[in-house]
Amino acid sequence: MVTHVMEVGMTSAGVIEATDETFEERVIDASHERPIVVDFWATWCGPCQTLSPIIERVAGEHPEVQLVKVNVDESPAVAQAFAVQSIPAVMAFRGGRVDSSFLGAMPESDVRAFFDRLAPSEAGRLVQDAEAALDAGDLAGARAGFKAVLAAEPENAAAVAGLAGILIHAGDLDGAEALLDRAETTPQVTAQRAYLRFVRGAVGVDVAAMQARLAADEDDVLGHYALGCVEAASGRWEEALEHFLAVVMFDRAYAEDGGRLRALDVFSLLGDEDPTTLEYRRRLTMLLF
Repeated sequence: MVTHVMEVGMTSAGVIEATDETFEERVIDASHERPIVVDFWATWCGPCQTLSPIIERVAGEHPEVQLVKVNVDESPAVAQAFAVQSIPAVMAFRGGRVDSSFLGAMPESDVRAFFDRLAPSEAGRLVQDAEAALDAGDLAGARAGFKAVLAAEPENAAAVAGLAGILIHAGDLDGAEALLDRAETTPQVTAQRAYLRFVRGAVGVDVAAMQARLAADEDDVLGHYALGCVEAASGRWEEALEHFLAVVMFDRAYAEDGGRLRALDVFSLLGDEDPTTLEYRRRLTMLLF
């Protein structure tokens, strides 16, 4: 049985192997017909062994996508051609070219999101529909859609993040927190957790009173922190960061290092390459060191 599997290049049901000799046919040519995901791995690679069952399980949920495994020790030419220097390395091919990729043993939710972008699973399609409803302002439709996904997949991080955002918007902060606490950490979940902290920090804030405090004493960290949360909860990132950096400057210990931590929350929402992140991260570093 094992011999037969090796002869036809199969690693498990629905997964095929490719080598230097077969890569052109099984990946490049085949990617003109449907998306191909290639997992570059080796037997000695611990993270590869961690990723393998995850990526094969997720691939099984996406019959429109073919998973191909390439052993870099046995197929060095292919690995060199695609500049594979660290493994596991995963690349998606469409139309004969690399469409997207990731490195390392990613969490299952991130692997599923990677596949969903290529060919959404049923849950992935429901999430996309719910997100479209949310973008259109149909909160009831979006809420129902995210709940339908979670009924089938309680750990679906995209649906958790989407529903949590709706709960925060509706003022159900405890419900949103309970939902996020059970979720695997992903960029979407991290963003909602950060947003929830801003909203909690803004609850009950008398903006005029806080502004008056700062007018009387620009070093007032309570005023800076409260107004920073208000600004961040409204998406006014630069204004929020000015307040949070002021907290760091005037009282680093305030709210258990709250100024620095809330600034980091803003950075996580904006992304590492956002110009605002780059500028204010530089300024935060100067304050700290």
